[in-house]
Amino acid sequence: RAIGLLALSAVIMLLLHPGDLFMPGFQLSFSVVGFLVVGTMRLRNRWFSPASRVHITPLSGFTDCLKTAFVVACLAWLTATPIAMHHFGLLALYAVPAGLILLPVVALLLFLSFARLALCWTGVIADSMLPAMLEWVADLAIGIVAWIDSMPVSSIQVGHIPTLAVFAWLSAVALWLRYGLRNSTWIARQALYRFLLKMKPM
Repeated sequence: RAIGLLALSAVIMLLLHPGDLFMPGFQLSFSVVGFLVVGTMRLRNRWFSPASRVHITPLSGFTDCLKTAFVVACLAWLTATPIAMHHFGLLALYAVPAGLILLPVVALLLFLSFARLALCWTGVIADSMLPAMLEWVADLAIGIVAWIDSMPVSSIQVGHIPTLAVFAWLSAVALWLRYGLRNSTWIARQALYRFLLKMKPM
């Protein structure tokens, strides 16, 4: 399964470089990807109806892709936000629309990158047009990020949150993905009630 491969790659990276565990890049990469693998389809089916497997038209296929992209952007933002706040003290307000805007650009960049690797493996010389296209698409992505970052209130300084708050945030997201908002609220209330009962002096 995908989550098993993700866990295996994380273990291998930590065996080679144990200090990566405390780096924001490692935490963001594996946390976001893990939540996307586990929760994307569950959240998509909760927010929208399941994608139709019959009578697929170009319009319905495009609409389904947009719905999935929106769910991915929202879930990635929910997962990355506490980690970014912990390390950088920043809250990115435009992350979801930025993700939707950058999605086709990043997809094209990945496609061109894999195409260049495939051509290199086959021995085909591709050092003329393809590298120039890669550079242009990468510059486009950087330009879009810079444009969004230059917008008013694109991110706000909120201060660094403690590690415990990060775990609490991600646990709440996992609970919400698993049980939904109403059931998650009920479970959290019951847990808090039991905790308060234990803390109450006899």
